[in-house]
Amino acid sequence: MVSVIIVMAGSGTRMGYNENKVLLPLANKPIFMHSYDLFKSLGYEVILVVRECDLDIINQMNLDAKIIVGGKSRSESVYNGLSLCSNDIVLVHDAARPFISKEKIIECVSLIDDNNGVFVGKKAVDTIRQIQNNTLVTLDRNSLICAQTPQGAKKQILDNAYILEKENGFLSTDEMSIIEKYSNVSIKVVIGNDENFKITTKSDYAVAKEMVGDFS
Repeated sequence: MVSVIIVMAGSGTRMGYNENKVLLPLANKPIFMHSYDLFKSLGYEVILVVRECDLDIINQMNLDAKIIVGGKSRSESVYNGLSLCSNDIVLVHDAARPFISKEKIIECVSLIDDNNGVFVGKKAVDTIRQIQNNTLVTLDRNSLICAQTPQGAKKQILDNAYILEKENGFLSTDEMSIIEKYSNVSIKVVIGNDENFKITTKSDYAVAKEMVGDFS
């Protein structure tokens, strides 16, 4: 079986709304419910990591999910969610990515074993330059992958990595960066697509609404 941690404890300040962006409506249901419904349809255990101020709203939905309050950072939130996972395989997904596909999820799960972590990532299409000592270096975009979610690994691997991260004061941006630093497992990528974007700005929200024919 598979446990899925849906991270939805961020502030979403870049959206410019007072409420949590993943609670905004998208085709007659909150943004986070699109991925939630898909994971539940696969029979997975779902853990929702939420802001304390959103607890009442989420509890009133009577969802078939475990619910826990997140931390001050993404890594703290995921670590909190891990404490409720009851399965050997764990996926972590951004609640603000409502368009992940069933096929990509299943492919991720199929690649996870004792020796592998996995993430969904999109090939870079823009030219990317890195600043090194006040000098611009152009990177080979053919070798670059833009990380998306879900990301996952065996629960024990994630548990150990997050404990070491906390002990060493390392602040990660995603699960694979922690696994790279604090484990010996290899990392595999499932090639994603543009549709699995993260709703971050009002423009992203407008695009998402257009994709589902929501013109309200």
